[in-house]
Amino acid sequence: MPSWGEILKEVSALAPTDPSAVDTTRRKYIQALQAHTGRATILYASRWMQPGTCEGLHSSLGPIDPQMVMQTPLGVRMVPAQAILDQFDKAQEDCKNPAKLGSWMPILGQYGPALLIQCDNALKLSKHLVKAWLAQYMFVGLGRRRAAQKAALVARGLADHRLHMSHGRHFDRARCQSMGFNITALESDQRLQDLVLSVFHATAITFTMSTATKIIENNIGRAFIKLAVGQIQLVPQSAPGEKPGVGVPIALPTPVSPSTP
Repeated sequence: MPSWGEILKEVSALAPTDPSAVDTTRRKYIQALQAHTGRATILYASRWMQPGTCEGLHSSLGPIDPQMVMQTPLGVRMVPAQAILDQFDKAQEDCKNPAKLGSWMPILGQYGPALLIQCDNALKLSKHLVKAWLAQYMFVGLGRRRAAQKAALVARGLADHRLHMSHGRHFDRARCQSMGFNITALESDQRLQDLVLSVFHATAITFTMSTATKIIENNIGRAFIKLAVGQIQLVPQSAPGEKPGVGVPIALPTPVSPSTP
């Protein structure tokens, strides 16, 4: 398996002649992974990457409870939808005592039109989508009824903000298996582990050397790549006297192309 540094050198060697060297290299390793598994392969990654259902001991998933964008006196905040609903219920109970009404007014004044309904709909949609995808794909072999039941159980567990208490909570492999996920341990297939890590390294290098912040891409090269605004791409260039592709990064204004090759 090539190391992170070896893949970086591979990108650096391509950079002088290929302006999309990070894309070319990443796609090469995605295609190699697909060739090994024989299955359609989709990369979904952000600068805060979380692996999917093929996990190593270091891998994790996270909650699916929706976060609402709120404009507050302290600025824009991401607030859990369930926390907003629970806080409103608490306010209703507390405000039965008129002496507490003044304390709640500044908070309740931030609730815009339809916010509570939007929170409720976001929670329902989050669970509905995950349930549908799990039943259609991961649990399809269980039969329609059993797949729907198991998918609903897993989706409810992932969306339970009251249980997890933080959207940033990490669920390791053992926890995910206890929830009901079907998981293949990377360590059970060394070749698979090497290929997955190569894709991981190539993707991490993409984020390091470009303005890309999110990548959704399949093994035939179709991709959606979200770019950050007002940033620059770093492409390795050779310093005087150094071998091509082994120099220090310099800033270039060209971002990774989001178009299909």
